[in-house]
Amino acid sequence: MRAGVGHAGAEMAAADRGGRPVRGMPGLRGGNGSVRRGRGIFCGALLAGAALTALRAETVALWLFDEEAGAAAGALLSDAGPAGRFLRLGPRGTIVPGKFGRALQVVPAEPLSDAGPARFAARSVAGDVGPGGRRWVSPTASKLNLGAHDWTLEAWVRLDPTAMGEGVMFEIGAGLQRDDALVTRFSVVPRENALVFAGLAGVGSSAQAALARRVEFPDPSGPPAGEAELHQTTLALTDAALPRDRWFHVALVHRVAAREVRLFVDGRSRAVAAVSVVALPPGERGYVSIGTDAIGDRPWQGALDELRVSDEALYGADFTPPASFATGNNQARRPAVGADPR
Repeated sequence: MRAGVGHAGAEMAAADRGGRPVRGMPGLRGGNGSVRRGRGIFCGALLAGAALTALRAETVALWLFDEEAGAAAGALLSDAGPAGRFLRLGPRGTIVPGKFGRALQVVPAEPLSDAGPARFAARSVAGDVGPGGRRWVSPTASKLNLGAHDWTLEAWVRLDPTAMGEGVMFEIGAGLQRDDALVTRFSVVPRENALVFAGLAGVGSSAQAALARRVEFPDPSGPPAGEAELHQTTLALTDAALPRDRWFHVALVHRVAAREVRLFVDGRSRAVAAVSVVALPPGERGYVSIGTDAIGDRPWQGALDELRVSDEALYGADFTPPASFATGNNQARRPAVGADPR
C-alpha cells in the first residue's frame, strides 16, 4: 500500500462504493466482495487519481480511513494529501463503515491495560517507515505544525450516545513523553458541550494568561531558548447540544490576522476565541495522533471520517458542509451504499 497522491504516478487507488476511491488497495473490490485485477486496477487508479486532483492546493493532509474494515493493528492508513503522510493503526483503532466509505473507530482500552503508548488509535512518529522504505519526516518540521499562520482542521465525526470524557480529534506534539507539554491538540468534551483547543501562545499574549503555563524549549536556531505559554481555550456551544450518535461536520479555523480560532459545527459558526498561536519547535521526536493523545489517553468516544488539515482559513462565515473529499465528481460525492447512515 502506498500513501499520498503526491506519488500518484506510483500509487494504485480503486473506485468503490458509489465512486469513493479506496486508497492503497491491491485491486477493485466489487459489491460481492470479489477482487478484480489487471485492467480493472489500472482503470480504477486512473479514475480515482483524476478525481483526487480536485483537492484544493491548500490541503496539507487528508486521511480518508478507507482501508479494509477490521484491519489489524500496525496497518498503514494512507494520506490522500500531496505529501503522503501515512498513519499507523494502533490497538485502540479499528476501521468501520463511515460517513463516506469507511472511518476510524476508537475502541475502549482493556480495563486493566497499561500498555502505555501502544494504546493509541492512529498515529505516526518521526522516523516511522512506510511504503517503499519512506520515512516519516518529523511533523513538527512540516505544515502539520499548526502555528502562526492561517489553517483549518476539519472532519466528519460521530459521538457515542454515552460519550462524556475528553476525546482527541487531532494532536501534534514534540515528543511522546507523558509530561511533555509541547503539544497542539483539538478535542471534544461532551459533558461540557464544548470543544477544546490546546496549544502554545506567545508569552504574555494569551487571552487566558493567568491560567497559562510557561514552558521553555530548545531553539534549533541557537540560544537563547524558546519560550511560550501552554494554554487551553474552551469553545462551548451555548444554543444547542453537540449531536450524538449521528455524523456531523466540525471545523476549527485559525486566522492569524484576526488572532482567533473559530469553531464551526455542521457549517454554522458556534464559538470564537482570541488566541496567539505559536508553532511547536521543530525536532526529531515529533508525532501526530488521531483519536487519542500520544500515550493512548483521552480516547475519542465514537468515530472519525475524512480528517483534513489545510494551510488556509477555508471558512469565514456559515457554509454548507462539504461532501466527500475523495472525488471531484458531484454525483459520487454522497454517502456510499453500506456506509454508516448515522
